[in-house]
Amino acid sequence: MVAKNIWFGMLVLSIGLISIGNLNAQTDNRLNGSWVQITEGIEFELRLRNGNFEELYNGISFRRGTFTTSAKELTITPTNIHGGGFNNFMMSTTGIDLGLESRWYSFNEAIITIRTTLLRYGLSEREANEFVQYATSGDDTTSTYSVDGNTLILVSTMQGQSFKIILTKK
Repeated sequence: MVAKNIWFGMLVLSIGLISIGNLNAQTDNRLNGSWVQITEGIEFELRLRNGNFEELYNGISFRRGTFTTSAKELTITPTNIHGGGFNNFMMSTTGIDLGLESRWYSFNEAIITIRTTLLRYGLSEREANEFVQYATSGDDTTSTYSVDGNTLILVSTMQGQSFKIILTKK
C-alpha cells in the first residue's frame, strides 16, 4: 500500500504539479540540477535549470516546461509532453498505447492524438475528455518545497490528500 501511495504521489507530481504562482516569482538557484527518486526499480528524475524543467522516468523524457518559486512554493508549468515517454508510462500503468510518436508534443497536439486513440479504445466522449484533461493539465496542486543539502522535499496536495516526495541530487 505504501508503494502504491508513493507511485500515486509521483503521478500527482508528474501529471498535476501545477500551482498558482506570483507574477513576480523567481527561481531558487538551490533547485538547479538533477533530482532523483528510485522506487521499485523505477527512477524518477526531475531536472531543474534556471526556470526550465524536464521530467524523466528511467532516463526517458516525459514532460518539460518552466518553473518558478515564491515563498517556498514551486510552480511547474508544463508546456510539452514527450510522446515516447508518455506512451511508455501509459503502457506500463494501463496497457493502453496512446499512439504518440517519440517526439515532443505541445499539449494541444497531444490532446488531439490521445483523445482520438482513447475513442478508438471504446471510451466514451466524456471519459476521453476527462482523461485528456487530467493527463495534460491535472488539478491545480500547490507544492511546497524545501532543500536540505542534497535533498529536495516536495509536498503536494490533491483532493485533500497530501503526498511527500523526497528526491536526492544526482
